[in-house]
Amino acid sequence: MADEAVCVGPAPTNKSYLNMDAIMDAIRKTGSQAVHPGYGFLSENKEFAKRLAAEDVVFIGPDTHAIHAMGDKIESKLLAKAANVNVIPGFDGVVEVSYTVNMIVLATNLHLIVPLRSGLHYPSFYTQATR
Repeated sequence: MADEAVCVGPAPTNKSYLNMDAIMDAIRKTGSQAVHPGYGFLSENKEFAKRLAAEDVVFIGPDTHAIHAMGDKIESKLLAKAANVNVIPGFDGVVEVSYTVNMIVLATNLHLIVPLRSGLHYPSFYTQATR
């Protein structure tokens, strides 16, 4: 149970819960030794975890390697396979061109779901290959 509350900014999340500088200031002001970032917001932000480590503050959550690995769909699937975790079978590589996507569809005779490796960018061939 927390014994102290600190305002880290106004209601918009980019000015409060996502504002690393404001949170780091609150940590310094209170002398906090550990931070649990909650769910979402900065809980999977490796830069935030690095900043805490630089100030000798414990990040209560996954380490920066785990955050990076789980943020990359290909790397996380390969790590899961290496740990003998059951995964959905499929192509484990990086698809760079639409020709590759079309060849996978023809070779498997299956419908294709193209998840993004990470981030919110779409390959230029995405809409063509999935029609």
